[in-house]
Amino acid sequence: MSKKNGTIFSVLEVIVWIIFIGLCIDLGVLVFNFVYGYIFPEKTAFLYFGENLLEIRNQSSYQYLTIFTLAIIIRAFKAFLFFLVIKLMEKMDLNKPFSEPVYVILKRISNVALSIGIICIIGWQQTKYLMHRDFDVNHLYKEWNDYAAFLIMSGIIFVIAKIFERGLELQSDNDLTI
Repeated sequence: MSKKNGTIFSVLEVIVWIIFIGLCIDLGVLVFNFVYGYIFPEKTAFLYFGENLLEIRNQSSYQYLTIFTLAIIIRAFKAFLFFLVIKLMEKMDLNKPFSEPVYVILKRISNVALSIGIICIIGWQQTKYLMHRDFDVNHLYKEWNDYAAFLIMSGIIFVIAKIFERGLELQSDNDLTI
């Protein structure tokens, strides 16, 4: 690996770490706001989503719980996704990229991205349901609007994982013939 590629890889690793830490902080803030808002609803009208969810909580604590639970799960999966990317970068050897740990991590990343996409679709449908019940939840659509990106990313990473699986087989066959 050239010095230039090593530098680029190091910069990417730092960027991924920064994103991971930011997502963990975002998840912590969301969990704190959920718990605090559930205990003290009158003090948390505009805490996290930037809009008043107090109306939803007062009319249906089940719907309030559902919205926050889906948002927390999505944030946790996004943080986990970047944790897996960090692990991938640690295991990746650019001189010999096809390895079993890299293949396994790529498959897990694909599965997590698919899960995020599906959960975003559920949240989007939940928001549509709340709108039909005359709740003002237009601001919640931004929480679920990236479902297509995660579904497409899942498919692309799945294909890359299959290429790595085949590369691993070829590399293994090549090692046996030498």
